[in-house]
Amino acid sequence: MENIEFFTAQCKKAGVKDENNFMTVDLYEKKNMEAVKIAIVAFARALNSSNTGVHLIGPNEMKTGEKTRDHNSSESAMTNKSVK
Repeated sequence: MENIEFFTAQCKKAGVKDENNFMTVDLYEKKNMEAVKIAIVAFARALNSSNTGVHLIGPNEMKTGEKTRDHNSSESAMTNKSVK
């Protein structure tokens, strides 16, 4: 259990918000594995955003005011291609 508590503390230290972290019991008793997965990806995003130069899993954290890519335009382009 100490290892789990250490991991969640490191998540918080890296900048993972409390709502994206999990409680020790979630992993230890396998009660909420979805919360564990969310925390792992949030931890990776936080480390990616820290510019350590080490690429980890998942995308970078969006910055406030940053625009998202329009996925609909690429999807429509893909559906309009003819398959031969």
